[in-house]
Amino acid sequence: MRGPTEPNEFDLCYMRVDPKVVVKKLSQDDPNIRSLMVWHCKRFDVEVLRRFTELRSLRIAYWYGESLEALTCMPHLEHLHIYMLPRIDDFTPFEKLKNLRALTLNAGIWSDLQKIKTFAPLGQLTELFLINFFGLIPEDGRIDHMLTSPSLTDINLADVHSFTELAAAIHRRPDLKRFFVPVQSWGDEKCEKCGADIMRLLGLHGTRRRKFACVQCHAKRIQDHESAFEAVYKSIAL
Repeated sequence: MRGPTEPNEFDLCYMRVDPKVVVKKLSQDDPNIRSLMVWHCKRFDVEVLRRFTELRSLRIAYWYGESLEALTCMPHLEHLHIYMLPRIDDFTPFEKLKNLRALTLNAGIWSDLQKIKTFAPLGQLTELFLINFFGLIPEDGRIDHMLTSPSLTDINLADVHSFTELAAAIHRRPDLKRFFVPVQSWGDEKCEKCGADIMRLLGLHGTRRRKFACVQCHAKRIQDHESAFEAVYKSIAL
């Protein structure tokens, strides 16, 4: 699925091409292109991407490099979307992407949860307004460390964070509270039993409890969930 800020078309696009072939082609392509998509080309060598220093938009499905250092050669990058980055646990290279505005990272189907040392480097990106993370968690337990960008207005996180992490995020950025409250709307989903709205319950990862609840059939469960979170929120002093 195309991200909300990605281009409709890319200057250069390779999909399901043999990795050796795509590396050969990328080593010969115009290094001054502004947008590039390399999608499901298996384990191609991401180091070849260092040539493309003028990129504004990059979309990759499978990043098999052991670091994100190749991105530091793209100082103008604004939109970045990576699907599956199984060897990555360090976000430090993001500090060099001062123009980054939208970031989508997906751990993919291989990893239920992928640990990153810390999300803090993202907090230094003052132009960043959109973060989409799926299946990524910080080892230091602090999602609020990435929330210091004054431009940040849109966040999507999977249900992998504790009440403590969500509460700390709200304390850091109360203006973004709607993204971290423990009970959230689940689009247009309706209860099969009564037809009422379905809500998403954050903070339940790793438990046997269901992460979705009907506002009518499960009203007490939703109320208890909100009350439990409120207790944690009030106990935190930043």
